[in-house]
Amino acid sequence: MKILSQVLFVAIAAGWVFGGPVTAQSKNPIQAAKDAYKKAREKQANKSQPPPAAAPQTPQTSQPSNPANTSAARPQAASGDCCSPDALRKIASSFGFLDIVGIKLGMTPEQAFAAVKAHNGQLKIDIINARMEDPDGAYSGSFTRVPQFAVAHTVGLRPNPNFPALFVGADGSSDVIVIEFTIPPSPPLVGRIVREVSFPRTQLVVASNLLDALRKKYGQESLTGIGTSWVFDSAGKLLSRPLQGDERNCLPNGARFGWSGMPQAQDMDRDYPTQLSVAHLASVGLDAGETSSACRPLGIVEAYPFGQSTAPNQQLGSMTVLVQSPALLYGSGKATHDWLKARIDARAKQQEDAAKARSAPKL
Repeated sequence: MKILSQVLFVAIAAGWVFGGPVTAQSKNPIQAAKDAYKKAREKQANKSQPPPAAAPQTPQTSQPSNPANTSAARPQAASGDCCSPDALRKIASSFGFLDIVGIKLGMTPEQAFAAVKAHNGQLKIDIINARMEDPDGAYSGSFTRVPQFAVAHTVGLRPNPNFPALFVGADGSSDVIVIEFTIPPSPPLVGRIVREVSFPRTQLVVASNLLDALRKKYGQESLTGIGTSWVFDSAGKLLSRPLQGDERNCLPNGARFGWSGMPQAQDMDRDYPTQLSVAHLASVGLDAGETSSACRPLGIVEAYPFGQSTAPNQQLGSMTVLVQSPALLYGSGKATHDWLKARIDARAKQQEDAAKARSAPKL
């Protein structure tokens, strides 16, 4: 599969897919990825089929202390086109004001990994691949691996020898950041970030201190339920009104915000159970829930546990914060669905035409 071959070539060159884990101290995986994308684009430029997604231009890197105060300076995403590489880059430029520890929505992998290094040079970065349907595979059900998640985490062992190596240190502390990228054929851009911080068992933090820090960064929360949420429009304005209609489905559901569980160290040597196929992408409802048309104009921040049941003086052992762009997640998923379906339909038509052209054996 030509395009996926180029994507995998890039991933291999960058040390993503089949190579060893990437570390924040590695010599220069960022430049390797950049060079590989450039070579892949040049090689594909004169071919008739669509080229692999180009690395987008570097978005603005300045980070305001309160994004709600600087909305006028940010570009707006075009509304007519949801899913082309150019459209996704426009969306990325609209929501780049939302970040976790400097990792911003819409960043390229190289920018995201540089932000991880700037946050904590000791974090280890592992890549988790999704299994994507291969329409040019030798048999039905063929798949190829594409990088979809990066997990930056502290390195440590649980003191209990019955546990495998995990992200948690001996004192119970950890810092885990999961970054979800848009998937081929879209350019790889950060669409969702989840950070889970666990504090040492003897150094718990009261909820009010954590919530004050969140308010300082994101502003006054918009909603409080199971968790606490901040909802922004694409101009960077923090919504103060209640969510209405289908907007109520825009907030991620559950303590892990869409993941059944944060990946652990033992998950790093196998694929994350994400199946990217036409059937799966259609079945999950690309235009439903938190990626519906009502949600795509919004940027979402959610923190847990800071809901109505959390007392201000409650001592907490951990905090989870999510930032996501429904528009980037939807646009990437739809582009993958449409691209795979077009390739599968074209292959089926080719096989049908070839079968019609064959004559019957002599009877």
